[in-house]
Amino acid sequence: MSFPRYPKYKDSGVEWLGEVPDAWQVSRLKHVVANLASGGTPDTSTPRFWAEDEDQGTPWVAIGDMTRESIVRSTEKRISAEGLASKRLEVLPAGTLLYSMFASLGKVATLGVPATVNQAILGITPNESVLSGAYLRYWLGYLESHLGQFSSSNTQDNLNAGKVRGFPVAVPRPSEQAAIAAFLDRETAKIDALIAEQQRLIELLQEKRQAVISHAVTKGLNPDAPMHDSGIKWQGDVPRHWTLTRLDRISDFVNGKAHEPYVNDDGPFICVTSRFISTNGEAVRLCSENLTPAARDDILMVMSDLPNGRALARTCHVQDDSDYAINQRVCAIRPTGAAPRYLAFLLDRNPWFLQNDDGMNQTHLSVADFRKMPIVLPPTEEQDAIGKHLDSLVAVAAGLIDRAETCITLLQERRSALISAAVTGQIDIRGLAGTEAA
Repeated sequence: MSFPRYPKYKDSGVEWLGEVPDAWQVSRLKHVVANLASGGTPDTSTPRFWAEDEDQGTPWVAIGDMTRESIVRSTEKRISAEGLASKRLEVLPAGTLLYSMFASLGKVATLGVPATVNQAILGITPNESVLSGAYLRYWLGYLESHLGQFSSSNTQDNLNAGKVRGFPVAVPRPSEQAAIAAFLDRETAKIDALIAEQQRLIELLQEKRQAVISHAVTKGLNPDAPMHDSGIKWQGDVPRHWTLTRLDRISDFVNGKAHEPYVNDDGPFICVTSRFISTNGEAVRLCSENLTPAARDDILMVMSDLPNGRALARTCHVQDDSDYAINQRVCAIRPTGAAPRYLAFLLDRNPWFLQNDDGMNQTHLSVADFRKMPIVLPPTEEQDAIGKHLDSLVAVAAGLIDRAETCITLLQERRSALISAAVTGQIDIRGLAGTEAA
């Protein structure tokens, strides 16, 4: 659907904002809200400043609380009355907009309960008679892509309360603000629902991919093969002709070393960290020294991760001759008696390793965890066939996931563009707020 424009526009006086509808005003944030409140953090080493009971004290909002939910109703920490007084912290009413000035820069959330905030957050209490909170939330979201305009170094690292107070705000009439907010509520909800569908599709594809891999490496490709109990809890029944062995009998083990002192953007070596593996090689760090080189057909595995972390026991099969340096908390399993591709599929997030994760403490896999891992191994020809079969299926799944991720990106761009056009008056939605937009 193509949207109409306003009949007449004027220069906003803000270079990057351009023109706005003729009847709109352009003001500064500090002039159109009821309150802008900075926060703070009482001395963390003083117990009396912090409430131990979740039913006592005042909720204290940190950036982490904002990133968990868009309406903040609970916080990890609560401050005592003495803690509030120590920093002269203001208790903000429910409905206050929370604006992140540091980590997750530009993120906006809404207070669902009275609370105070830390120094990384600015509490913005709307003056509803001038600027509605619903409209202002969309405006602040629009500004996220323009935050570089407010930094003296042309980065987003030094945003502060003074600069936020000086943010320009395009101010339509109250009735138009309500119409814009209602229109965007409806349209962004539809887009968000489509994004959620694509995200769920990705989850299902990933689950299906893992299930297919798990079945192939533990049951083989022949559904009619005679089976028997492997004696291994996580593997169950296996083809009768497969052979029981241990990982240390079919591979060598190489422990990674710390390359942090040699991290260098101009370095010739790719530092294989747990993040490199968990992002499928997208998060790249370079280093100037290579203390533990990886070789072609090495299977690199994450040995340490946070509780319930998704990186633990993730593998990366080296299939090229790039200069990889194996970092600490990563190991190389070097196949000597198994097909590398089959073994890479078998070891990736294998239950044998994941059983060490208690969900509470950081998990560190030991050398012994690797050496004593039991494996029921197919003949070499069958290993090769399983590896090729899985490569084909994984490629199909990867293509479908890429398409879904592309769709999500386009929907997110559509969402941002719609918000931008509505809050800057580039489209006139006054007659559309109560109707469906295709």
